[in-house]
Amino acid sequence: MNDLGHKLKILRKSQKLKQEDLTCEFLNRTSLSKIENNLLAPSILQLKHLSEQLNVSVDYLLDEKKGINIDPKVNINSKLIEDLFSKDMLFEIIDKFKPYDFTTYYYVGMSYYKLDLMKDAEPLLDKCEGEFNSLCASEKVYNVENLCIALNSLRKIRVKDLKDIDNYKHLTHALKYLNTYSQNKCEIYYTLNNNIGVFFILNKQFDNAIMHYEQFFSTNSDFIASRVMASLHLNLSIAYFATKLYDKAINCLNKAIFFYNYINDEIQAGECYINLFNCYLYKNDISECRNIINYATKNFSHPELHSRFEVLELTLLYNTNDIENLSEKRKTVNYRTLPLSTKMDYHFIMARLSFISNNYTSAISHYNKCLSYLIDREKFHDLSIAYNDLYIVSGNCEFDSLRNEYHTLHLSAKYNNLSCNISSPHYNMIFDSELY
Repeated sequence: MNDLGHKLKILRKSQKLKQEDLTCEFLNRTSLSKIENNLLAPSILQLKHLSEQLNVSVDYLLDEKKGINIDPKVNINSKLIEDLFSKDMLFEIIDKFKPYDFTTYYYVGMSYYKLDLMKDAEPLLDKCEGEFNSLCASEKVYNVENLCIALNSLRKIRVKDLKDIDNYKHLTHALKYLNTYSQNKCEIYYTLNNNIGVFFILNKQFDNAIMHYEQFFSTNSDFIASRVMASLHLNLSIAYFATKLYDKAINCLNKAIFFYNYINDEIQAGECYINLFNCYLYKNDISECRNIINYATKNFSHPELHSRFEVLELTLLYNTNDIENLSEKRKTVNYRTLPLSTKMDYHFIMARLSFISNNYTSAISHYNKCLSYLIDREKFHDLSIAYNDLYIVSGNCEFDSLRNEYHTLHLSAKYNNLSCNISSPHYNMIFDSELY
C-alpha cells in the first residue's frame, strides 16, 4: 500500500533523514509523526515543505498509483543533485541540500570547492571518506570514483608544496581505493598517477618518474581523457629531457601536442613547442630548431606565445654566435607581453650582447636585473658566464671566485636543470595547471 504517510516515511528513511530534519515553523516532530502514521492529513504548506525537502513533487506524493522504488545507487535525491552539479548549478546545490550521506557531502563539498570557497569545502570533503566506508559493497564500487575526486581535492587544499612527502601520501592513499575496487578506467585514476609522476619530477627523482610513467602506459593504454593524456606525455618528456634522452622526450612532446590540439588548447600546445625547440637545441639540430620557430610564429596567434618564440629565436642566434642578426632581432621583441621567466632570459641575452659589444654599462644593468633570478633557479652555467663577465669588467676577485664556484656546480650536475641555461640550450618546464 502506497498511502501518503507510508510514502513520506520511506522517502525520508531512504535519504537517511531524521524527523527533526524535516520540521519547520509550521511542522513539528509530533505532527510529522502523525502524518507518517496516517493519523493526520498535512496542510498545503506542510505538504509543499515536505516535497521540497524530499526533492519530489507534490503530485508524486499525492498520486497513489506511483509506488516507491528506492535504489540506493540512483535514488531521487542522487539523480537531482547529480543533474544540478553537471549543469554547474552550484549555489542551488548549496541552498537546497543539507549534507547527511556520502552523496550530499560530496556534491555540496565539491560545489564549494568549484566556487573556490575552500574553508567551506574542506570539512565537507573531509567527511566523505568516513561516509564512503559506511556504504555497502555495491555502493562503494559505484561511488569510489567520486571519493577519490574528493580526496584529490582535499589534497589540493591542504598540500602547500607539491614536493612535500604529504603530497605523495595523499595521492597514493586515494589511488589505493581505486585499485581496491578495480576502477582504473576513469579520469581520476589517470590524474592521480600523473601527479605521482610530477611529485618525482619536482624532487628530481627523474628515474623514478620515468619508471612510474612507463609502467603506467604499459598497463593503461586503452582509455582516452585528452587533457590528462596530454599532461602525462608532457611530464614524461620532462623526465626524459632531464636524463638526456632527447629522442624519447621529442616523441612524448609530439603526443602531448596532438592531444592539446585535439582539445583546442593553444597555450599548452605552444608551450610544448617551446620544449620541443629546446630538445632539438640540446641535440644540436639547428635546422629543426629553425623549422619549429618558423612554424610556431606563423601558427600561434596568442601575443604571449608569439613573444616567447621571438626570445627563443634570440636564444638560437646567441647560441650560434649570429651577433649581427641578434642585434636586429631583439628590436622586434614586445617586452611587456613576456612572462617573468622569459624576461629574465631576455635580460641575460642582452647582457651578453652588450658585453660582446663592449657596452659594459648596459651589460651590468641587464645582469643586475636577472642575477637573483639565475641564482634562485640554479642556472649555474649562466651564472658562471655572468660572473666571468662581471669579473672582467670590474676586476673584483669575489666575482672570479663565484665564477669558479658556479662552473664547478654546473659540471658536477648529473641531470639537465629543468630551468636550463641560456648559454647551453634553454628549456621551459611546464605542468598542466588544471590538473593539480
